Amino acid sequence: SDQEPITDTVASGGTPMSASSPIGQFFDGGFDEAIVEYTRRVEEAVLLCMAAQGFEFAVSENGRVNEVEQRQNELTRREWTAEYGFGISTSFDSIAQDQASEPNAEIFFSMSPSEREIWTQTLSGGDLGDATGGDFGSRPLEDQGCIGQALIETGGQEALEGLETFGSAYEEGEAALYDTREMIEAVDGWTRCMGQAGYPAFTELDDPEADIAERLEIVTGPLSAALDELSDEEGQALVAGESLDLEDLPGLDVQALRDLQAEERAVAIVDLDCYEAEVQATFEPLRDDFENGLITDYATELDALKNIGS
Repeated sequence: SDQEPITDTVASGGTPMSASSPIGQFFDGGFDEAIVEYTRRVEEAVLLCMAAQGFEFAVSENGRVNEVEQRQNELTRREWTAEYGFGISTSFDSIAQDQASEPNAEIFFSMSPSEREIWTQTLSGGDLGDATGGDFGSRPLEDQGCIGQALIETGGQEALEGLETFGSAYEEGEAALYDTREMIEAVDGWTRCMGQAGYPAFTELDDPEADIAERLEIVTGPLSAALDELSDEEGQALVAGESLDLEDLPGLDVQALRDLQAEERAVAIVDLDCYEAEVQATFEPLRDDFENGLITDYATELDALKNIGS
């Protein structure tokens, strides 16, 4: 597949991956930029909230944007897949760089363990996982510290509630779509195609991505354990500077990561070939009808997301 020319480039009129479905087209044209701007507004509100309670907080300079996801706005599906596979292990570098340049990491490591606990509780209303990952579905924003307060102040509460409602409806509708006779037959064809290409273990469309995700956890497991053992000084040294050399990450087998990334790209291209041959003609018209219906039924919720914080 690496030897095949890519002909559906965005430059020659191809559709960007991010706009390849009705939902994607709905958000195409400034949504990502709006999210970046809104994130900055939220962080500025968090800064004021933390300062009012005597804590330091820094606004991120990078906008917390995953560059791999951003490139879906610039590349067709095949272009993006050839470069990033499924965007799982191939996103590791971008995410690691963003986290290494996160100014609050330096603030965090400069504090004593007891200070960190209070700082984190004030920031998120919970532990460090809540502060870094968010828990916007299971707990009211009022209980999520300065992050929750900032989201409420900047008008994000309605958008998040709408996203949860829309997401539930999408999952239910998509599951029903895959249960149709047409899709069952299409997936059977995809399974045969994948088996003929050397991947007989994959029987569901999500299997290749799940396999890569599981293998990434194995590769990064030693890193997670090693990071937990870092001293404050070692942690500060790791996040100092504007960039990160992956070789400096403790416990990470960089060559194993690179091998997995190469395998991800290879299997993702085969997956795309089989999808286009066996599934696309059946799935995409059904998906388009389904998504267009949701756009109509959830117009208010989607508009809140599209105009988040405005």
